[in-house]
Amino acid sequence: MKNFQHFGIKQRVYPEYNYHAVWSNLKTVRLGTGSAKELPPDHSEFYDVSLGTKCNLQCPFCYVAATKSGKFYKNIVEKAEEFFGKMSENQKPFQIAIGSEGEPTIHPQFKEFVEKVYELGIVPNYTTNGITLAKGDWYTNNLLDLTEKYCGGVAVSANNFNWEIDGVWRMAVDRLLSIDVYTNLHIIIKDKQSVERLKEIYDTYGDKIHTYVLLPMMPEGRSTESVSRETYQDLCNLFQQIEHKDHFAFGANFYPFIIDGSYENQIQCSLYEPESFSKNLILDDPIRITPSSFNRKTTLYEKNI
Repeated sequence: MKNFQHFGIKQRVYPEYNYHAVWSNLKTVRLGTGSAKELPPDHSEFYDVSLGTKCNLQCPFCYVAATKSGKFYKNIVEKAEEFFGKMSENQKPFQIAIGSEGEPTIHPQFKEFVEKVYELGIVPNYTTNGITLAKGDWYTNNLLDLTEKYCGGVAVSANNFNWEIDGVWRMAVDRLLSIDVYTNLHIIIKDKQSVERLKEIYDTYGDKIHTYVLLPMMPEGRSTESVSRETYQDLCNLFQQIEHKDHFAFGANFYPFIIDGSYENQIQCSLYEPESFSKNLILDDPIRITPSSFNRKTTLYEKNI
């Protein structure tokens, strides 16, 4: 089990937002009474972080429309130092997830960025399509060493829509399961077939996966489709059959379905509004903060670094 006890116990307190959270060994507990207000964008508890818009795939469901001709953002290590390094301990996020716009592991400064975030006392995690982890070359080995030493978890996109990449992401998962890191899966839910694929994936990996993160197909980026109400009901029915429900998380864009009481086998959720404690940090020039990786057009904060 991944151990971050050497990071100690951290807490963030903002009474004016009725917010008090305590973090220890990769777990966050929110204290206090009543509903917490949304935190300011530059005081978030957690950030999705974009290092660029370049990707070594071009998936039809990509909600950010990342491409092979995208760009790497420059001076990302210096930007991390400037943005996070000047924060007080009360202001620093507990963790970040790297890769909200493109494939982060192909950025030439990825290693240095992960090391800098760790050095600043923030847990780095990242999301990947799995290609760089599956290759088995010297870069894969270095990436696995970096991951085990510094990262809390890695989320691999379990691509259900491109059979050519199916064996690749599974190889990446196998490599991650061989080291000390929490291995997660991002799974796009589109139709009944994707729900059936979810069951196959769960039957294959079971509780070896730390968290199965379920994300609804949405008309954003290159996708023009969205998940249907019928598919959500299929998902609810499957979820009732799963023994280890604590290994599953529903993406924020499932929230409207979850709070709709018209469904059978209703899924429970947090009372907090989705994305209340997280924001999307884009390390471009200037750096920008947006509501989420699904909403990158609304700028909440901007700064030249």
